[in-house]
Amino acid sequence: MVDTGSADIFVIDPLDGTFPQYNTTGSQNIILGYAGGLVYGVTGFATVSVGGYTVPNQAIAVTNASAVGLGDLASLGLDGFFGVSPDVATTYDGSFLVAKLGPVGQPFVYNLFDQTPQQNNFLAMSLSRTADLEDSAEASFTINTLDPRYALAANAARPQRVFPGLDVNGRWSVIVDAIHVGNTKLELTSVVPGTPAGKMVADIDSGTPTAEFPVALWYALFSNIPNATVGLYEGRPVMVIPCNTTTLVTVVIGYAYLSPFTGNFTETAFVWFRGVKFPIHPLDLSLITPGPLANTTLGDNTVCFAMAVAGAGDPGDIDALFGDSLMRNFYSVFNFGNAIAHSPGVHNASIQFVPLTNGASAQQDVSAVRMAQFANGTYPPELTVPLGGFEPALPGKPPAWLNISGPTGSSEDTSGSALAGASLFKGVNGAALATSGDAASGPGRYTYAILGLLGANLLLVLGLLVLGIMTYRRSASRTREAQYRPVRLPKTEFEAGEEKVDGRYED
Repeated sequence: MVDTGSADIFVIDPLDGTFPQYNTTGSQNIILGYAGGLVYGVTGFATVSVGGYTVPNQAIAVTNASAVGLGDLASLGLDGFFGVSPDVATTYDGSFLVAKLGPVGQPFVYNLFDQTPQQNNFLAMSLSRTADLEDSAEASFTINTLDPRYALAANAARPQRVFPGLDVNGRWSVIVDAIHVGNTKLELTSVVPGTPAGKMVADIDSGTPTAEFPVALWYALFSNIPNATVGLYEGRPVMVIPCNTTTLVTVVIGYAYLSPFTGNFTETAFVWFRGVKFPIHPLDLSLITPGPLANTTLGDNTVCFAMAVAGAGDPGDIDALFGDSLMRNFYSVFNFGNAIAHSPGVHNASIQFVPLTNGASAQQDVSAVRMAQFANGTYPPELTVPLGGFEPALPGKPPAWLNISGPTGSSEDTSGSALAGASLFKGVNGAALATSGDAASGPGRYTYAILGLLGANLLLVLGLLVLGIMTYRRSASRTREAQYRPVRLPKTEFEAGEEKVDGRYED
C-alpha cells in the first residue's frame, strides 16, 4: 500500500519460512504503540526497486501479520506499506527508521531523489472504483512522470503550495477554499496560524480510507444531506445518510490569495486565483453496511454510514484529512520541489489536482450501481426507520451531546489531541500513532477502502523489494503523451467565472 502520510517501508513477514533473507547488519528491535496493542518488528536493509528506480541498502522495517493494523493489510493480500511522506525533509520527525538508525534509515523517496537533485522530483497517483465504487481498481502510481490519461490536464493545473509548509508540519497539506453541499456553502474555520479567514487546511493522505473533519464541520456537511440521522456507535458520533442520496458535495481548492512580494497567503494581497471545483461522488460519501450489526437495531437490513470521521485537528497543524474516499475524485501530483534530503529549504513543494468526477454522471451512478444492487438482492433492504438512539440531523441544530459551540464551522474541540486515524504510522514522539479504533467503527481501518492498488503487493525477493504497480520510468518532462482531453460541462450552481475540468467517470 502506498501511503502519503508516512515515510518508511514496512514489510510483513508471514512467519511461514518463506520470507527471504535480508541484510540484518545493525538490526534493532522496534516496538510501536498502536490502538489495541503493540507492533513488534526489526530493522533491516534491502535493495529496493520501484518502477525502474533502484536504491541499494535501503532501510526497511520487518514485522508480522499479527501486529495490530498490519493484520488488516495482510488479510487483503498486501505485503506491507510504502511511505512517501515528506515528513523527513528537515528534522526526520516522521520516520521511525531514522529515529532508530539515524541518517542511514533515510526513507526511500529521499534516497531516490538524491539521485536526481537537478530535476523537479514528483510522485503522482490516481484511485478508481469498482463494484459499489467502494473498492479500488485501475489506479496508477508514477515517479517523475504522469499518467498519460491525465497528463494534459495535470500540466495545466495550477500548483497549490503545500501549507503551512513541509518545514512546518511535514505533511502534504493544502488550503481548502470552500466546501459546498448542494447549493449550501459551509462555513470553514482553521486552527492553523496564517490560514486566511474562511478557509481551512487539509492533509492529503492516501493511507487513510475515509475523510476526517472537525466535529462541527462534519455535522454541518452531513446534516445538509436530506434525511440524515446522527447518533453514537461504540461511543463515537456517527451519521447515517440515505443510501440513494444524490447530493453532491463539492470541494474548492485554489481560490487562495498570494502576495507577489512575500509569497505568503494573505487577505490583502494583489494576486488571486479562482478555485477549481472537485465534485465528490455521492457513493464516496457513505459506506454501505448490511446487517446484522452488533449492538444496533439494524437487524437484517442495510444502512449507509457517512464515510467520514468526526475529530479535532492537530493543534496548529491541520484542520481536516482527505483520505481515499475523497482522493478517488481527483488525480494528485505531489511535487517535492527542492525537498530532497540534503537541500537547505523545502518551501516550494506543491500539489496539482485534476478533477476526475463528473457530477451529473455520478448522480446517475447511484441508480445504476447501488440501487440496482438493492434491486437484485445483493444487499438486504435499506432500514426505513432511524437506528435505535439516532435522531434527525437538522442543519444548524446539532444535538447538545456533540458539544459544538460557535458557528457550524467550528467546535469546542479544536485544541485537543492529534487527528485520529490519520496514517498507519505517523510521528515518532511519544508513540503518537493513529488508531484504527478512532478511524472507523466496525471492521478494521483498511478493510473499508484500501488505496487503489490492491493488485500491487510489496514483495521482498532475495533482497529486492519491488512495488508491482502501474509505474512509468520515463524522463521528468510533463509535456509528453497527453491522452487526456478536458470536457467542459454546463456551469451550474456556481458562478460561470470559476473554471472546472471534468473527466469521464469510469467504473
